Amino acid sequence: MKIDALLERLQASAKAIQQQVLDNNFKDKSLKAACEAAKEGKKSKDGTLCPEGVAILQADEGTDARVINKLVNTAKLAGFDNLLFAVKNKN
Repeated sequence: MKIDALLERLQASAKAIQQQVLDNNFKDKSLKAACEAAKEGKKSKDGTLCPEGVAILQADEGTDARVINKLVNTAKLAGFDNLLFAVKNKN
């Protein structure tokens, strides 16, 4: 199951990020270093993640698991295999 409208947007973002990584076109030196380390299969020294394939999913604590599952599947189809989760409390 996927969300078609979201898939198109995520695919466009993934493509733009991939091009940025290929061109090594980052103003932030830590992003450059993180992507260079990732190409070598290593972690960056300061813990920065290369943005290629990384997405952050934030949801309220009461969000239906089926919705989250659709979002995860859609993100993976778009090329975002590394998902970071954040849960927001309603309080």
